[in-house]
Amino acid sequence: MFEPWFKAYVQHFAYKTATTKEWKDFLYNYFPDKHDILNTVDWNMWFHQAGMPTQMPKYDDSLAIACQHVAASWKNSSNTHDLKEFESLMPKQKIEVFAILGEDDSLTEKTFQQITSTYNMTEVKNSEIRFKWIMFGLKTKDDSAFASGQDMATVQGRMKFTRPLYRSMNAWRSEETKALFIKNRPFMHPTTAAMVAKDIGVN
Repeated sequence: MFEPWFKAYVQHFAYKTATTKEWKDFLYNYFPDKHDILNTVDWNMWFHQAGMPTQMPKYDDSLAIACQHVAASWKNSSNTHDLKEFESLMPKQKIEVFAILGEDDSLTEKTFQQITSTYNMTEVKNSEIRFKWIMFGLKTKDDSAFASGQDMATVQGRMKFTRPLYRSMNAWRSEETKALFIKNRPFMHPTTAAMVAKDIGVN
């Protein structure tokens, strides 16, 4: 419902500026059968009230909470985990779990190794998940994570992965990281190579 409206809005106001009144009028005109719902919105509050809105939308955050719960449970070594726990999550949730783990300074290399073994992470092919897993491992200074980081930085060239990988590896094992980059540089996109070279201090 929203996407068709947004497309119509962009087409209607293309190359123009729109006031809040024009925006609101277009909304009402596009949804003539939704006026009762639209009239429940406190437009004066949203358009004119200073500070944070007094009416904040409520979103279903159950998927995010599940990720937080899984990540937090690894802080206590007495908790038990299995592969089914991880497989029950959607891909974006798995990415979020490792993003949370990677921000936790209290977790150690031992925890990373336990997670890797329990979740069978060496077999995961999804690049987004692998990237977050490797970045978590590099933070704990795990040798296998460094090796996986080297592999990922070599076999794919997306800057969103490559630059953070090289920066993290270089912060820990600079000599090896620079050697890897020099080896891979001829096969990298020129822009990516130039940015990584700047990141890790290679001429």
